[in-house]
Amino acid sequence: MLRILLILSCASSSSKKPSETPSKSKIVEQAKAEQRLASSDVSEKSSQEIGTTEKVEEPARSGKEVYQGVCQQCHQNEGQGIPGLYPPLAGSEWPVKEASIPIRIVLHGLRGPISVKGQTYGTMQMAAQGSLSDDEIASVLSFVRRSWGNQAEPITADQVRSVREQYSTRGAKMWTAEELSSVQ
Repeated sequence: MLRILLILSCASSSSKKPSETPSKSKIVEQAKAEQRLASSDVSEKSSQEIGTTEKVEEPARSGKEVYQGVCQQCHQNEGQGIPGLYPPLAGSEWPVKEASIPIRIVLHGLRGPISVKGQTYGTMQMAAQGSLSDDEIASVLSFVRRSWGNQAEPITADQVRSVREQYSTRGAKMWTAEELSSVQ
C-alpha cells in the first residue's frame, strides 16, 4: 500500500513546481498516517474523527474475554479455582443450576459459606459484577456453563435483563448460598 501511495504521490506531483513537491519523508509520514487510520478500529475513533455526533459503541466482548478480564484471577484459567479460597467453576453445580441463580451471583455477588463439589468455601466473598452489561453477563455465564465439562443451556441477555429488573431493589446486598437455594 505504501508503494502505491508513493507512486501516486510522485505521479501527481510531477506537474508541480519543484518547490511544491513534498519530500520523500513527508510522503512516507502521510502514507503511514493514512495506513494507521485505515487499520484502526471504528470503536476506537471519536465521533469527531468519523464525522458524526453519535456515540460509537464498543463491540460486545466474548464470554471468554469477559471471563479472562473479570473472573480468571480468582477462578483460574481452567475454572479450577484456588483450593480453600475460591471455588472451582469446572464441574461445579452452581453455574449450571437454573439460569437465575448464576445470574444473581454475578449481578449482586456472593457471601458466606458455599459448598461446591463437596467442599465448603466461606472465607472469601465474590464481588458483585452488576456493572457488566446484560450481554457481557450472558456471554460470560454461557461460556462458563459450556466450558470445562459443564453442560448447561446458554444464558441470554433477555434473561439477565429480566433478573436484573426483578431484583433491582436488592441494592448492594450480596446473596448467600442458602438464599439462592430457597429463592426461585
